[in-house]
Amino acid sequence: MTYYYKQLLSAVLFVLFYQFSFGQGCPNANFSQNNFTGWSGFTGNYNNPGQTPGIVNGRHTIINTQGVDPYSCGGLNMIPPGATSSCRLGNNGTGAQGEQLRYQMTVDATNALFVYKYAVVLEDPGHTPAEQPEFRMRILNQAGGQIGGSCGIYTVYGGQPGQNFQTCGGVTWLPWTIVGVDLTAYMGQTIQVEFSTKDCSQSGHFGYAYISAECMPLILDVAYCEGSNSVTISAPPGFQSYAWAPGGQNTQSISVNNPVIGSTYTCTMTTFSNQGNCTVSLGAQVFPTTVTAGFDFGTACANSPLQFTDTSTILNGTISGWDWDFGDGQTSTLQSPAHTYAAAGSYNVQLIISSDEGCTDTIEQTVNVDVLPDVQFALTNECINEVVSFDNQTPDAPPLIFTWDFGDGSAFSAVEDPTHTYTAAGAYTVELVVENSNGCKDSLSQPITIYALPIIDAGPDVQICPGTSVTLNGAGGSSYTWDNSVTNGVAFNPAAAATYTVTGTDANGCVNTDQMQLTLFDPPVVNAGPDVEVCTGTSVIFSGSGAANYTWDGGVIDAQSFVPAVGSYTFTVTGTDANGCVDTDDADLVVNSNPIVNAGPDQLICPGAITSLSGSGAATYQWDNNVVNNQTFSPANTTLYTVVGTSAEGCTGTDQVQIAIEPPTNPSFNAPVREGCEPLDVSLTNTSTGTVGASCYWEFGDGTNAVNCGTVFHQYPNPGCYDVTLTVTTALGCVWTASVADYICVFPNPVAAFTPTPGIIDELNPTSVMSNSSIGASTYSWNFGDGSSQSNEEDPEHTYPTDPISNYLIHLTAITDHGCIDTVTHVIVMNPVLIYYVPNTFTPDDDEFNQTFQPVFTSGFDPYDFNMLIYNRWGEVIFETNDAAIGWDGTYHGTIVKEGSYTWKIEFKTTANDERKFVLGLVNVLR
Repeated sequence: MTYYYKQLLSAVLFVLFYQFSFGQGCPNANFSQNNFTGWSGFTGNYNNPGQTPGIVNGRHTIINTQGVDPYSCGGLNMIPPGATSSCRLGNNGTGAQGEQLRYQMTVDATNALFVYKYAVVLEDPGHTPAEQPEFRMRILNQAGGQIGGSCGIYTVYGGQPGQNFQTCGGVTWLPWTIVGVDLTAYMGQTIQVEFSTKDCSQSGHFGYAYISAECMPLILDVAYCEGSNSVTISAPPGFQSYAWAPGGQNTQSISVNNPVIGSTYTCTMTTFSNQGNCTVSLGAQVFPTTVTAGFDFGTACANSPLQFTDTSTILNGTISGWDWDFGDGQTSTLQSPAHTYAAAGSYNVQLIISSDEGCTDTIEQTVNVDVLPDVQFALTNECINEVVSFDNQTPDAPPLIFTWDFGDGSAFSAVEDPTHTYTAAGAYTVELVVENSNGCKDSLSQPITIYALPIIDAGPDVQICPGTSVTLNGAGGSSYTWDNSVTNGVAFNPAAAATYTVTGTDANGCVNTDQMQLTLFDPPVVNAGPDVEVCTGTSVIFSGSGAANYTWDGGVIDAQSFVPAVGSYTFTVTGTDANGCVDTDDADLVVNSNPIVNAGPDQLICPGAITSLSGSGAATYQWDNNVVNNQTFSPANTTLYTVVGTSAEGCTGTDQVQIAIEPPTNPSFNAPVREGCEPLDVSLTNTSTGTVGASCYWEFGDGTNAVNCGTVFHQYPNPGCYDVTLTVTTALGCVWTASVADYICVFPNPVAAFTPTPGIIDELNPTSVMSNSSIGASTYSWNFGDGSSQSNEEDPEHTYPTDPISNYLIHLTAITDHGCIDTVTHVIVMNPVLIYYVPNTFTPDDDEFNQTFQPVFTSGFDPYDFNMLIYNRWGEVIFETNDAAIGWDGTYHGTIVKEGSYTWKIEFKTTANDERKFVLGLVNVLR
């Protein structure tokens, strides 16, 4: 996208934005924090390098120490010029790996130009571009979709034409390249910049890249100081080409002599070809930068920090440097520094202001430094709530202003020698600020300790038996005084209950009091607890009450459990209270025997079967798992059941019984052939798993069945689809059934039938049409019996060869959609046609032509059933033959007959239908 004059910026706006925001819009894009803050890492493969989120050591590597890439023969530094760190994305491992880094940012005027530097190491195995190792940059929206069209993607792959690849030991690499990405189209939007590296798709060659990035405003930099006769205008880095107007220069920066103030210059920048050859145009007006130095300061006092405030101004630029000379040999480069003068006097202070483009201005002012007052005062530590007096000993001549801060949050005092009462103990800092007539102030702070009152402890309240002595001892002080004529630490015999007060004094002289209460106890009333009746094995605890300590006879220990044997016992407890008063009590114990409970034998049942459990040996029974004694139920799983039997005395015994569910049988079967033509022979194999069946019952769906737990064989004679059911019964009697509907399908055979029309042919009419009357077929195959090609027509027509004349077998194969077949064969008869002629003249004159008379048969007669007679005019037979190949040579008894007409008669049988033929005629004999 081209943005011509989208922002026609004055130099002042450019400099303000540029200096304030340079590199700030995308922190850690250059990995200067030596970590991946702001970056999201991914790993994957060639087809999806962003498959798995997370930074992976060795595939995402921060480089913070300059070095040389090992595959560049010393030609490629791992950190680009001007940077302190970079990131290596990928590594020299193979296996079609892929890596990604994504940097998310919200685009504004401060970061509208994203500039990244990259260098790549890509093996070039000579694959197609889509298979080569690759480095790619893409611009994504917040949801991860690519944006910006061809301007939002930049790709470099191994062996890419037009790249300045260097070669080292068979590995190619590209030196550091700077690329700029225009983000102004996404102002106010959150976008992601994605970098990816991939090995080759064939897994044998690696590819990785070094990257470092920064952000800056997408504007022109105008360097033009007031009074200068030239201006330098610079476009941002990262583009392949630059075109300036006016002037036509094609460098990143141009210089213009004697510029016209207010004139406008435009630069059109074009991205790299593998980033879409996109363009962006920027414009800037030329205005000089005017710098005016200035500063303010307050009252100057020796040995007190003096704050200098910069009041400098700049027109069309940004102040970038402050050089202070305080006139006492000390300097500073802060904008508004504080400086302390060691001695009073007059000092000339100089400030030199510099702009980002090198424009300067200087100002000098005189600072008069006065002396500070000498602050002194004295105080003493006191107890809480006592009055403290402060003695001001400052020697400076009046007039002086005093300000006291007692350090406890109370109001300040302006009295020269004040008093103050602290209401809380602790360490406080008292500060006295003294200001002289020149306005110079100094202060002195001293600590004061306010002692807390001692925490006097009269001791705990005491309860004793009458006639018992007691000693009272105070604590928390250094000396103590008691009332009621009691002496600290001396025993006495109180006659009645009373309250005693002690007054204690600590080492600081602070005083406090405390009290204790003394009372007299009545003798304790000891209780051994209730009588106990338990069962064998039950632990028993006897706990006395009404006293503090208890001693039992019979080996019993108070409040400790023990397991008594069966029998009856009486135990006595002696209780002593905290004051030594004593009392006794008795408790009886009876121990009953536990019943011996029997849950019955373990059971093995079928799934879903009903059973019951019955305990014995006790009076009542309680089962777990919601089982009721002697009531039937159906367990869902193999379960261990526990019964608790209770005797008439309430004692219990337990036993367990297991009801196991026989593992299920999973009935199944398999038939290698499940469909075919009638009759269909199938084999069915039992493939059941789980508990083995003791018997297996097959139902074939056609009214027949079989019993066999292995493989059964069955023939289905009739067409149709049949359900098959297998019922497996285990040795325990558990029954399992599997049934598959329409498991076996038998398809009907067709009925092949046809009629050749005509069924008898001859040499003159050798063609017959086959009239197909088959039933149930969809395709047909004809074999006409004469060696010709087969036909798949339904009603074909066929012409038979006439030489030789023969009868033929016609075979029809009819086939159904399921491949079932039927065949039929018919004979087609070819009769020869009776073809012959009889000459009416012949010339028996001993030449080589026409010497005998005989009929000429072509076809249709039986040469073995032939007779020819020759008669003279008187009806006398003069020649006879039964061989059609032997003719009359015109002689009779060896003598040539006379010329004239002679009668012939021929008798023969036809081959077509054995018909006998009689033919008469005349033949002329010529000489």
